[in-house]
Amino acid sequence: MRLPDEQTDGYAMLADVSARAARLSLAVFATTDRATGTLAGSIDFIADMAHYVSAGTASRLTEAASIRLPSTTPSVAWASAKA
Repeated sequence: MRLPDEQTDGYAMLADVSARAARLSLAVFATTDRATGTLAGSIDFIADMAHYVSAGTASRLTEAASIRLPSTTPSVAWASAKA
């Protein structure tokens, strides 16, 4: 897995949940840390891949949906790995 300083654009996009949620082509599902109220993770659901903006082949899929960009904060990922 690349670190934030190795892939700054990708991590910045993941951190900006409100910008992703503003896109009509997808729904963002998020969860918060109950103790702090801070964002703990999110996942994007694309109901129609034809509306997914991608430099690759994903947006050429027809009659397809996808779950993309699953992400968690490092503390959540670490807790899951220890479980």
